[in-house]
Amino acid sequence: MYRSLSLFAMGKIFSKKHHSTKKQPENSSERSRRYEIQGESSQQHVAKTYQRAHADGILTLCPVLDGKILSGGQDKTVVLYDWKAGKKEFAWNLHSRDISRVCYGQTKEVILSGSRDTTIKACRLGQGDSFLDIKAHDLIVSALDLSPDNERCVSGSRDNYMKLWDLTTGKLIAENAIAQNLITDVKWSRDDRCIVQASEDKEIKVWDSRSLKVVRQFPRKQYIQTSCDISSDGRSVLTTSNGFQGNGCEATLWDLGEGKLVREFNGHQQTVACGRFLSSSGEGELVITVSNDSSIRVWNKNCEDSLVYHSLGGAGTLTSIAVYDDDR
Repeated sequence: MYRSLSLFAMGKIFSKKHHSTKKQPENSSERSRRYEIQGESSQQHVAKTYQRAHADGILTLCPVLDGKILSGGQDKTVVLYDWKAGKKEFAWNLHSRDISRVCYGQTKEVILSGSRDTTIKACRLGQGDSFLDIKAHDLIVSALDLSPDNERCVSGSRDNYMKLWDLTTGKLIAENAIAQNLITDVKWSRDDRCIVQASEDKEIKVWDSRSLKVVRQFPRKQYIQTSCDISSDGRSVLTTSNGFQGNGCEATLWDLGEGKLVREFNGHQQTVACGRFLSSSGEGELVITVSNDSSIRVWNKNCEDSLVYHSLGGAGTLTSIAVYDDDR
């Protein structure tokens, strides 16, 4: 499963929130790190050197074509990183506070970033300035995703608001607020029919992508829902939970059409920060999760046992993971 191991390597490079008390060298932003990656056809470890992506913890990831990835960090920057070459390609300094979300739209080659500074910025690959600046919310932009045609985006915040934006004009299309709906993540369906949203109110909501009205609510979970994803066939939803010492700490598979719980995946010992669907393989349909317990797990969608467990001991909190389609 080389593709999964590639994702693990990215976890080592990108997906950790690490604070060090040691004095850093003068050129710490350019310092390289070495990690060992095990390939599928050999049991030998091959050392690969990676340039540091950020000066502080990384909070969010998004895949881009050709082995490139977007990352957003506590250093207020968005970085385009070539993880195959192990180096930065471009960096944007557009926000005044932490970057909470990054998105990439292939159709329009647009990059979106949301921040704790409450704004959304839109820019393009290779261009340093933003072409759109939106004062989106009263609090942190905690969730962000693009429509399939890249003409609109949806944002969510701890201010309880879901908002739809026109990316040509920057104007607000629709908004809706629900009391205590502190939004943690959103995912736009590939068929453009709905938007799935996770929340600190422990509930998953499905919104009509045109009217921005709730059309379905899943049964409430026991713990805060930290992330959500929609399968490529549009039939299933994956969500993840916070938790402590193995209580909570699960990923949950849902039937999107019926809003029913299908299966829970248990094994992480701390908050599961992010979960994503993987394309089908010889093992069947897979999902992948990363956790504050510094571990990554791959699960078969049709059973409760994890197929792969990989611990990044000492890496600290794993905050995000990016998944590429098999043909990229």
